Amino acid sequence: MQGYWSKRDFAPIPNILPEACVEEVSGDIERQKENTPESDKILLLRQLNALRDPVSRLPFEISSQIFVECLPERRILSPLIIPILFLKVCNAWRDIALAEPRLWAKVEIHYAWSPEWDWATNSDRVVANWLERACSHRLHISLEGPPDPKVLSILWRFSSQLQHLEITPDDTRDTMWGSDDGGFLAGTQPGSLPCLQSLTIYGQGYIGVSLIPLLQLLRLAPNLVELVLHNVCSGWIDAAAQPIKHLVVPNLRCLVFRQRPGFYVFCGILPYISAPRLEKLTLCAHMGSSDIFPFLHRSSPALRELVVEREDRFQQLEQCLALFSTTIIHLEIGEPGPAFLQCLFDKLARDALLNLQHLQLGNVHIHPDSLWNTLLHGLSTRRATMRTLRMTIQPHTKFPPDIRDGFRELAADGMDIWIGSTQNLLQVE
Repeated sequence: MQGYWSKRDFAPIPNILPEACVEEVSGDIERQKENTPESDKILLLRQLNALRDPVSRLPFEISSQIFVECLPERRILSPLIIPILFLKVCNAWRDIALAEPRLWAKVEIHYAWSPEWDWATNSDRVVANWLERACSHRLHISLEGPPDPKVLSILWRFSSQLQHLEITPDDTRDTMWGSDDGGFLAGTQPGSLPCLQSLTIYGQGYIGVSLIPLLQLLRLAPNLVELVLHNVCSGWIDAAAQPIKHLVVPNLRCLVFRQRPGFYVFCGILPYISAPRLEKLTLCAHMGSSDIFPFLHRSSPALRELVVEREDRFQQLEQCLALFSTTIIHLEIGEPGPAFLQCLFDKLARDALLNLQHLQLGNVHIHPDSLWNTLLHGLSTRRATMRTLRMTIQPHTKFPPDIRDGFRELAADGMDIWIGSTQNLLQVE
């Protein structure tokens, strides 16, 4: 038919496509099964896949970055997690995945979580294979569940690469009052942690975390910058039975205590440490406060940011503000009482907190109304330096019109002011 190609028009075209080569080899195999070139067929199939696969045709820098961008935020060690799945697609993808250490630099290890791998017998091999693929890259490791000595022993082989470490101890065992079982370290001996920058421990509140392994980690991490104790209740130490040498954490900048609602946090670690370079301290609502001010006084840091979730739980808060009156830049106070508000607003008016730029007050009840005038006067004297005021007030709190007008003037001068209820926090304009 005119206008169409016939089969004989294609006859001169040689079989140069990889598909044709594969078909030709397959035909030879069928004709000569006794001399089957299986390796040749596999090789040609790999070449064909490489030509078909757009990822394998890209430069390594681009293809590996694509793989990195595909990583989930949480990487729980299992056979079905990226980057493990990359290894199972084809040889080209496997080569890319094994050559990119960033794919293996972060992992969450849930003890006894992966029955597919017969975790009880293969846990050390699985973890070792994963971490070895990270080469010399910095590591971000999360551990959850009852500690596995085999896994921890493997992990400490890479201790010099650890940059971020998160630990969630078992919630079925009480490890507060001693370290017979080694606590969350299971009796293992970590190596030096020169690159460790952040350590986060998630506790159960009513089930304590032994101080001995916690202090042990701090001693091994001279460059630790951030320590977060989330819902951790750390007990005391019998000084007679276990003498503890005071520990200076030389580079700690951020110390955070957090909690879940309904739990009480006892910060038993504070009497044993000092942090001379501390810049940020966050104190949760329900925690013992008797050791906080002695810790701060002993450390004498240039504290820049202080967050106190409940003012009435920190009995020495006013002394603390006096101690850091020239260094505090960011101050957050939850549920402040009238006496403290009067003290704070007076400090603003007297220019006592010289460098304060950001003030956040939560669940505030202004009483008497004269406190509004004290606050407005204090902010007016700071209009050149104060940048932000955020106040969540109780719904029945009165907001006098003249005070509102004064806040509007400050906002017009560039101060960022937000006032209202928790559900309706509005910007003053």
